[in-house]
Amino acid sequence: MKSTRYRSIGLTFLTFIFLIGLCILTFRIIINANTWALSSFNKHISNIGLTDCGAITDRNDVILAQSQDGKRTYNKNSETRKALLHTVGDNSLHISTAVQTQYRTDLLGYNIVTGINCPSFFSLKNNIKLSLDSKLCKSALSQLGSKKGAVAVYNYKTGEILCMVSSPTYDPNSPPSPKELSEEKYEGVYLNRVLSAAYTPGSVFKLITSACGIENMSDIDNKIYNCSK
Repeated sequence: MKSTRYRSIGLTFLTFIFLIGLCILTFRIIINANTWALSSFNKHISNIGLTDCGAITDRNDVILAQSQDGKRTYNKNSETRKALLHTVGDNSLHISTAVQTQYRTDLLGYNIVTGINCPSFFSLKNNIKLSLDSKLCKSALSQLGSKKGAVAVYNYKTGEILCMVSSPTYDPNSPPSPKELSEEKYEGVYLNRVLSAAYTPGSVFKLITSACGIENMSDIDNKIYNCSK
């Protein structure tokens, strides 16, 4: 009798532990299902998904990326595509900080019940509107030229980022081949230097003197300064 009682207690304890483990597993699946399903190693989901997901636009509703006829397309202008590459991303998951990587779940409308195969009439996919100005980003990339670096402009009153450009870059419609990635011009091409690089700060006080000049010198645009040193 005593042996049977001990066995019953042991079985009850193991059952209790099993149920706790099952609850933890279920909870983790519910919380992390989207991350697991859309990870880079699930190519059959993550790559196909972009062919039918929400659009990405800039602050002026310029389309930066959208899905049309079962294909992911990007802005018609190649320089705009290059300037916004590190923000928007491409068809891969190589740029980890890009919108199409970080917010893929929202773009796809993924949920644990239907996955990414939700019927169109009940689609949960979302469009994403950025605070960036694509024309400003394009102009910043033009000024960078072939130099490696980053350009960022934000509205200090609202915190909105208006420009975020990283170089080197490439056209998402024509990504570099694995062989080309070894070339110097593509060194660190997957890195968004605005978000993931460190630069020695310049003289921040120049911002104050510049602001004073703009506000108090009406002919500042026409002034010429010569430095002999």
